[in-house]
Amino acid sequence: MQNDSATDLLLRKCIYSVQIGSNDYINNYFKPEFYETGRSFTPSEYATLLVQQLSLQLKTLYNYGARKFAVYGIGQIGCTPYAISVFGSNGSECVAKLNEGATLFNDRLKPLIHRLNNNLPGAKFIYLNPSGSPTDTATFVMNSSCCTTGGGGGELCVRNSKPCSSPWRYVFWDAVHPTEALNKILAESAYRSKSPLEASPLNIQQLAMY
Repeated sequence: MQNDSATDLLLRKCIYSVQIGSNDYINNYFKPEFYETGRSFTPSEYATLLVQQLSLQLKTLYNYGARKFAVYGIGQIGCTPYAISVFGSNGSECVAKLNEGATLFNDRLKPLIHRLNNNLPGAKFIYLNPSGSPTDTATFVMNSSCCTTGGGGGELCVRNSKPCSSPWRYVFWDAVHPTEALNKILAESAYRSKSPLEASPLNIQQLAMY
């Protein structure tokens, strides 16, 4: 960087993409055998706590010079192969309690975006809904992963295992992480969508020109 002014200008022009929260549920709140959060907070209280902490971190970025923020909500974490395997019952498509936790988080995040836009001069925050983009259930494999899982804590691909021959047909690469095919759909939605259910108050393309 040539000087502080040049640094500040670059920081203001960048878009900061922020997506957190899924692990706070999957690998914390809903693991009472390891963590006390599930016993210490109701789902509503926990969602409020998470969004409060996220608010502090976003304000820290703002104080460092960031001005354009693309903030993602939590997707349908109860529909991941990992959640269905660990928390679901035989034949269940999704685990309601995990999706309900995600909804509580998102319901608090959206008003936060509005408040930050009103209270932080020169900043623009947008909310992106990763569950707002439709996926064709007839085209995609929704409830199983492309690779053989069992690595890490059981949710990652087994080392040196052979993945599926058609990853473009799968929503999940391993038991929790989306494939390139799904990420393309989500990215296209975040960048161009005019629907407030998917991107609000702007999409990323509009944010870039802000």
